[in-house]
Amino acid sequence: MSESDWIRTVLFTDAALVTPKQKSAVKRASDRDISQVIYLLGQSRIPNNLNQIAKGINMGTLIVTPDTERHLDEAYRMVLWIRQTLIHQLGLKA
Repeated sequence: MSESDWIRTVLFTDAALVTPKQKSAVKRASDRDISQVIYLLGQSRIPNNLNQIAKGINMGTLIVTPDTERHLDEAYRMVLWIRQTLIHQLGLKA
């Protein structure tokens, strides 16, 4: 029902006042697109690289400079964004 139809209905009939549902501003990605993103993330070796970085830090073989810390923080924020976007596109709640 269009907004103008809803207004006419409310004004000129005894219909109950029910607000129309708004269309989502964000278009949901297709399951195929999401599957491709998940596949590409798996192929990216990000989990393995993060594991190697953590191992180096824990063993003391990776010296964490402010620049390294900045890069790790940026990577962390990107991974969180990817996770939140996938959860949202899948219609899940985290």
